[in-house]
Amino acid sequence: MPYKVIYLTGAPAAGKSTVCNHLLQRSSTLKVFEYGREMLAHLASTGKGEAPSLDDLRRGTEEYVSQRDIDYVDQLLVQFTARWRSSYHLIIESHHVTNESYGFRIAPFSADKIRSLDITEIWILFADARQTISRVVADPSLRPKPTSYEADLHTALQASLAVTYAALGGVPLHLFRSGANIGSLVDQLEDRLYSK
Repeated sequence: MPYKVIYLTGAPAAGKSTVCNHLLQRSSTLKVFEYGREMLAHLASTGKGEAPSLDDLRRGTEEYVSQRDIDYVDQLLVQFTARWRSSYHLIIESHHVTNESYGFRIAPFSADKIRSLDITEIWILFADARQTISRVVADPSLRPKPTSYEADLHTALQASLAVTYAALGGVPLHLFRSGANIGSLVDQLEDRLYSK
C-alpha cells in the first residue's frame, strides 16, 4: 500500500496534538509535521527579540508571525513531504485559522502549494462549542476562552478552508468527532490511515 500524506486540521482544542501523539506511539511508519512547533523553531532561529512560546502563539499570532515567516515554514513543509513521503505515512498537523485580538486571521496555502504537497486525504477534528470551551477552561494558559459563537465560527471557518483544499487537490475529506473517547477516536484514525 502506498504511503499517505494526511492534512489534519481543526479548531484549537479539537485534539490534534493529542491524537498525533497517540498515533506516533502506535506506528513506526508515521511522521508528523507539527506546524506550530516548526514555526516556533523558525522564530527562535531568527534572533529578532525574545522568541514566543507555544502558549504565546496559541493566544494569538499577529504579534509574532509575519507572512514571510509563514511562507518560510510552508517551504519547510514542502521539503518535509518530498523527503519522507516514499517511506512513511505523513501527517501535517496545522490550522490556518487563528484567533486574534481583533477576531480571526486566515493564512491559507496557495492552490499551487496544495497541489505540490500532493495530499492524499484531509481529516478534520471537530467538537461542539460546549466541549471546546470546557477544554480551554481546563487549561486556560493555552488560549483565550471563546464564546460559544466564536468556538462554532472557528470550527466552521477551519472546515470551510479544508473543504477548499480538498476541492483544489481533488482529495477526500473526513470529519471526525473529537468529543468521543480518545482511544476510540485514535482507533478510527488509525483504521483510516491504513485503509486503501
